[in-house]
Amino acid sequence: ANARTLDTAAQAAEFVSQTGQSRLDLAHKLLATANSLAIEANVTLSELEEPLAELSKKAFALNYAHETLTDETNRDFYDRPCRPVFGACCVRDAPDGGMRITCGS
Repeated sequence: ANARTLDTAAQAAEFVSQTGQSRLDLAHKLLATANSLAIEANVTLSELEEPLAELSKKAFALNYAHETLTDETNRDFYDRPCRPVFGACCVRDAPDGGMRITCGS
């Protein structure tokens, strides 16, 4: 065993002797503390679940936008002029010679 382990064991032994608690009593208290911390962690996780999901959606959208704008083929497509069709839709000439219509974005 290394010196650090021996120091920790000595501190634990000193704590037990000073408090007059048995190892079993100490183990029960440590388990109760661990249980309380686990319950608190679960509450925190449930409170963060919705904000984390929203953050994940935003991160996905930002990543998709980054990939779209940095990909040469996509950039070439989106840099082309948009011709309005069907009111709120846009048509662009695609690199393959076809046309792509996008609506609502």
